[in-house]
Amino acid sequence: DDLPGLWLCDSATICACEDDDDAGNYHPGSSEELGWLGHFAKRARFGVFGLSGDDTFKNCSERSIHAFFEDLGECSYSKVSLMVADLTGVADKLGPAMKKNSITEWEMEGCYMRAPEANYLFNAFQGMNSLEK
Repeated sequence: DDLPGLWLCDSATICACEDDDDAGNYHPGSSEELGWLGHFAKRARFGVFGLSGDDTFKNCSERSIHAFFEDLGECSYSKVSLMVADLTGVADKLGPAMKKNSITEWEMEGCYMRAPEANYLFNAFQGMNSLEK
């Protein structure tokens, strides 16, 4: 299936976008839900992968978050958008998704991270040959 985007949102953000059925907005309520989302997402194509909100993975285990980003690394998408997200503890799990050669655009707005996360992203960007902006 083709989706315009796949957005993972926290519980507060998902309420603001429930009206748009085609938006691909999801709030993973458990590790099992995140696992199923990763399973189906790796078979889909979408233009944007987005992450919004500080507690998006609050109900998910570290293992399920890592597995989701492994699955995301197999998806077809070209833009990553991170909005108002706390990337502490998440940035290092983005690795498999960032290694995709098809990502041409990376956008971050209002994200929080510490020096280790910033260093990780900086190093990962150096290996992204397809990144245009």
